[in-house]
Amino acid sequence: MPLVALGDKAYLDIVNNAVHKLNLTIPCDANCGGSVDHLLFLRSGCGGCFLADPFSEVVSPVPDLAFFIKEETRQEMFSLCYTPILSIRKVVAHWPQGSSAEPVVAALITKRRNWCSSTIFVCRAGTDTGVGKESYHTMSTNLQRVLDIAFFRGNLYALYEDGELVAIEIGEGSYGNPVITNVKYTIEKSTAGSNNDFVDNNYEDDGEMVDDDDGEMVNFIAVEENLPIEDYLVESGDLLLKLNRWIINCKSGDTDSFDVYYADLDASPCQWKPARSLHGRALFLGQSSSNSKSIHVGDGHYVAQEDCIYFVRHAGDSGIYNVRSGKMIKPLVPDTKLLDQSCRPWIPTWIFPDPSIIHTHMERSMALRNSDFTLLFLADDA
Repeated sequence: MPLVALGDKAYLDIVNNAVHKLNLTIPCDANCGGSVDHLLFLRSGCGGCFLADPFSEVVSPVPDLAFFIKEETRQEMFSLCYTPILSIRKVVAHWPQGSSAEPVVAALITKRRNWCSSTIFVCRAGTDTGVGKESYHTMSTNLQRVLDIAFFRGNLYALYEDGELVAIEIGEGSYGNPVITNVKYTIEKSTAGSNNDFVDNNYEDDGEMVDDDDGEMVNFIAVEENLPIEDYLVESGDLLLKLNRWIINCKSGDTDSFDVYYADLDASPCQWKPARSLHGRALFLGQSSSNSKSIHVGDGHYVAQEDCIYFVRHAGDSGIYNVRSGKMIKPLVPDTKLLDQSCRPWIPTWIFPDPSIIHTHMERSMALRNSDFTLLFLADDA
C-alpha cells in the first residue's frame, strides 16, 4: 500500500508491527502542504517551497512559486497586523515523457479571506530557472471558484464549483519556463454531482421522510439544497475523473459516500458521465491539499482492492468505499489513534514511493534514529 505522511519523527509499519526512522534533510520548520506522487510538498517558515523525496533524501526547491507568493503579498508584509493572505491549496506536477528536465509544477492558490478567488501558477522545479518576476504574469491566471486541479494528457485541468471543467494549456517561455498560453472551457456548467442528482439517484422520491442507516428519519426534501459535498479531480489511467464526496451528517462532517464521473471529452458537447467502476484501479484521496491518485491494482505493486476509494481526512473520517457495491468500510485502520493529528503539524497526506524502495528502506531503516516526519504504512486488512 502507499504511505500516509502524518508529521512526526517515524513511520509505522503495521504489517511488521515496527516503528522505523527516516532521515530527510529539510528545513527544521517545514510543514507539509500535500504531495505529488512519491514527493512531499513542503513549505518552510520563511516561505520557501520544496519537493522532497523521503527515501532518496533529494530535496528540490521550487523558487518561482515561493517568489510569486512573496510578490503577491509584499504590500501586506509591511502591515503591523500582517497575516498570510494566500494559501497554496494544492500542488500537482507533470514530468514530460522523454525529458530529463525538472517537472512542471502547478499550484492552486486561494485567498484566505475570499476562497472564491483563485490563481493558477505554473513553474518548473529546480535551483536555477532564470525567470524573473516580470515573467510571472505569463505563468499565472486568475480564475473563480476553482475546487481542484489535475494534469491529464499533458494539459492542466481545473474543476469549478458548479462542475465546469476548463483546460489550461501550457507552453514554453523564452527562458524555457512553462507559460500559460490559453484557458478554454471543456465542460460547461453541469448538474452531474449536484444536490438534486444525489437525491434523485440515491433516495426514494415518493415521500419526504427517508429512513437512514441508523434508523432515524431524515427529511431530505428540507435539506436538498444544502447537502455539503467536496469535489476532487483525479487522473485515472486514460480517464479524467470527478469525485463527489457526500456528507450527510453535517455535525461530524463524516464521509457518507462517493459519486464518480468521467469526462467524456469525445462527446459533443463534452460532458460528465457516471462511472460505475474504476476499471480495475484504486483511488487514494486525502484532504483538498493532499494527493489524489489512481493506481492499477493488477500490476503487483500495491496491495489494494480494485474499484475502491481509499480516503483519509482525519482520525475520525477514513475508510474504504467500494464504487461497484456502494459499501463503505470504516475506519481505514483499526486503531484510529494512529491517525490522530492533535499533536502533529501536518494533515494526513498520501505518498507513493516505488515499492522496491519501500522494501529496501525497511531493511535498513531500523538503524536510523533522526527524522523530520512520520509515515504511516497502511496495510489492507479488508
